[in-house]
Amino acid sequence: MSSEERQKAVQNSRSCFLCLEKGHVIAKCRKKASCVICGKKHHILLCRNIQAGSKSPVSVNIREDESKETVPQRDETLTNLARTPNVLLQTLMITLRGRDEKRQARAIIDSASQRSYILKSTADEMQFESSCKEKLSHSYSVGHALIL
Repeated sequence: MSSEERQKAVQNSRSCFLCLEKGHVIAKCRKKASCVICGKKHHILLCRNIQAGSKSPVSVNIREDESKETVPQRDETLTNLARTPNVLLQTLMITLRGRDEKRQARAIIDSASQRSYILKSTADEMQFESSCKEKLSHSYSVGHALIL
């Protein structure tokens, strides 16, 4: 789907171009973010600088002051049941920059995510230092669980 088609779908669903939520327009959106690709005020999935089906890597640099949120923290639990066993995830090729090397990686785009994670093996290869460690547990309603 091209960026124009994605924009049209958001417009037709009367959703916000920044947070993709229904019920308000971008001028009334409380989110203070901008696209990390081009810097304009829209969601990254609506960026015209991303070509549909593009395999070329995109390098994104996020300044430290942009990564800090001033929104109070809260926990939310969402349940989503699908009738099929397959789930399609959006991905993006990125460039990881370590002290001494660069590496291409595929990132999963999760617009509802509150954090970003990296495999320990990748972090070790790139000589990244951990800022914190968490044990994650993802449970599914069918009784399966995945411990990361």
